[in-house]
Amino acid sequence: MNADHRPCLHAINASLTPLDRVIFVMSQFLARSAKAWIEIVFRVKDKEFAASELAAMRGAVGPKSVR
Repeated sequence: MNADHRPCLHAINASLTPLDRVIFVMSQFLARSAKAWIEIVFRVKDKEFAASELAAMRGAVGPKSVR
């Protein structure tokens, strides 16, 4: 992150309630996850590979399965 943005972020962070912080962090996580999934689906031409990558990502986020 650019050092020029840090004072502004600290000022914003100081004004947030704990619930606001949780909502912000979760929204950032979901946005990054959605972006990664979209990149895999649209940039990878091999649909089987894209499907396996999506399954691997879902497995990493969700509960671990026993094989």
